[in-house]
Amino acid sequence: AVMHIRTGLLAVACILAAALGCAGGGGSGESSTPIVSAPLSASGTIRIMPLGDSITSSLDGEASYRYWLYQQLAASGLSVDFVGSQRGVHRGEPRFPDFDQDHEGHWMWRADEIRLRIGEWMTTYQPEIVLLHIGTNDIFQGQGAASTAEDIRGIVSTILSTDPDTRIVLSLLIPPDRDPARMVELNALLPEIAGSLSTIENP
Repeated sequence: AVMHIRTGLLAVACILAAALGCAGGGGSGESSTPIVSAPLSASGTIRIMPLGDSITSSLDGEASYRYWLYQQLAASGLSVDFVGSQRGVHRGEPRFPDFDQDHEGHWMWRADEIRLRIGEWMTTYQPEIVLLHIGTNDIFQGQGAASTAEDIRGIVSTILSTDPDTRIVLSLLIPPDRDPARMVELNALLPEIAGSLSTIENP
C-alpha cells in the first residue's frame, strides 16, 4: 500500500495514472517502488486525501500543489474527489479556485500531531489514496530525524490498520534552505518505512 516517490508531490499525477491503469512514469528520471493496479471505488471516482503540513495547506494567494495535481489528474481522464477536514489555503483564498479544495493539510503541524489525528480522519473521510508529505516542521522545531521517522511510520501504520487497502504515496521532503543536513538524514530513512510496510498483496 505504500508507494515511495522520489520526485516530489507533483510527480504523483503520473504515478497515480500508472497505478490506475492510465499513463505511467515517475518523471525526471527518478524511480519509485513498483505499483500493482487494483480496483478502487466502484463509483469510478477516487477519493484522495492530501495529508501533511504547510506544503499541503499552502497560503493565501498561492495555487498549492493540489491545484496542479487536480488539473493533471483530470487531464488524464481520472475522476477524483479530494477529501479532508480542511478547505482552500491557509489564511485566505487560493490563486485558482477551479479545483476540489478539500484536504488534510495543517499549517506548521508536525508528524506527531498528524499521527494523533489520522485515525479519526481515516474513519471520517475514508480515502482510497493518501498523499503524505510530513516532517519538515519536526526538523525545524528541533526534533531528530530518527524520532520523526518513527512518527511517520506511525502515521502510515495507522492508515493501514484503519483500511489495509489504502494506497499511500509517501513523498521525500522538499529540501529547505535551512537545516538541510537533518532533512537529508530524514529523507534517507523514508524508503525503509515504505518498504517495510508494503506487502505483496498491497505493494
